[in-house]
This record gives sequence, C-alpha cells and structure tokens, in this order.
Amino acid sequence: MPLTDRILRTATINFPGIGDVAVTVRRNARSMRLRWKGPMLSLTAPYGQPYNEALEFLRGASDFIESHRTPPLYSIGQRIQTQEITVDIRQSDKISQSIRATFPAPMEACVHVAADIDIASAPAIKGIDAVLRRIAQRYAPGILLPQARDISAMLGVEPRQWSISRGQRTLGLCTSKGEIKLSALLVFYPSDLRRYVICHELAHLTHMNHSGEFHALCNSYYGDSSARARAALRATKLPLIR
Repeated sequence: MPLTDRILRTATINFPGIGDVAVTVRRNARSMRLRWKGPMLSLTAPYGQPYNEALEFLRGASDFIESHRTPPLYSIGQRIQTQEITVDIRQSDKISQSIRATFPAPMEACVHVAADIDIASAPAIKGIDAVLRRIAQRYAPGILLPQARDISAMLGVEPRQWSISRGQRTLGLCTSKGEIKLSALLVFYPSDLRRYVICHELAHLTHMNHSGEFHALCNSYYGDSSARARAALRATKLPLIR
C-alpha cells in the first residue's frame, strides 16, 4: 500500500528524525494535537487521518517538539536517592533484552539494563518505570506503615487497618469502613509530604468529604497549611512516568 494511502492507527510509531511517538486516533478529534507526556511525544489525530499528513504535521512542528522536549528520564549511571532508598541504574552485559532489579544491601537497589537496550527508547523507559514501581512496592510497608502508625498514635486517631496500594494519582485513600490505603509511590516523596497525606486520610475518618470542617481538622493534624502541602505534592517530580 502506498504511503499516501495508509491510515494512521493507534500505536507507538517511530517517526524518522523524531523517534518514538505515541499515536492515539480518536473519532471525536477535529485536528491533530501534540504534547509531551513525560519523555514521550504524544500525537492525537482524527479517525481516518492519512499517515503522510501526520508525517508532514510532525515535520512542521519540529520547533515545538524541540523546545518542549523534556530531558531524558533515565540514564546509565543515574542514582535515584529518596530519604531512605538508593537506586542505581546500571548497564549489564550479563543479561539480554531485559531490565531487572537486584538488592545488593538493605535499602539499596540496582536497576540493570541490558547492553543491547536503548535506554532512551519508549520500551526501555516503560520497563525501568515498571521496575522502580516494584522496588517502591517492596520497600513501602517498612517505610510508610511505621510512619503512619506513629502519626496515628500521636494524634490519637486509629483507622481499622493500614495497607499499601498501587495507586498512581491517588496517594492516599480512606474507605467508608475506616481503612486507610497509602500508595507505595509515597516512598519517592519527602517525609513531610507523606505526613500530610497520612494526616489528610486520618481527617477523613471524621469527615468523609472535603468540607471546611474537614480542612480545619486536617490542618490541625498536619500543623501547617494543607494548601501549601498540596502544591508541594503537585510540584514534586518523581522518577516515574506519570
């Protein structure tokens, strides 16, 4: 089929001179739109968009693409340091076409990237992201739950149960049964912001809403402005695709 006759499909496509682009075809899209989603360039296009027109659109948007390009999320030799955990990203000649984690010492992890993998490629970025999430899941119970129980005891407010979740955007959740779930990703945040999330969920044990009474109680538990803490949470850059 000639290039001009091809129709754009939802997929990750390697465009010459640009690299990997995540293409999403939508029936309700009226025009092509570009944006960076972390390290990945995303193109949204109308259903039935010809492939060659998408190529021309991308070529014409080269200035936008370069000016808005984010730095590489991962690199060989990179060290990711949290308050408790150290994670090193290393290249390995001992594995092929894979990304693995080892744990050489307590509170230390190493992400091994095979030498035949392009660390800047979309599959590599997704693979490293997945390994980092597993590392967070491994360490979260020993880091987050003791802090949560200490804060709970100090405030004199106890949930029915604490647990660790895989939440990405929901960092904390208080259920109607009085159980509180903390996202494993909180291990990548500073301790004070974790404390805010914990206080926020403990306040939900009294007010299952976001009323003025809830915010007043949350502020009293946290001992500072919850609005400032929420802004700091949004501004925190994680070593993950979000």
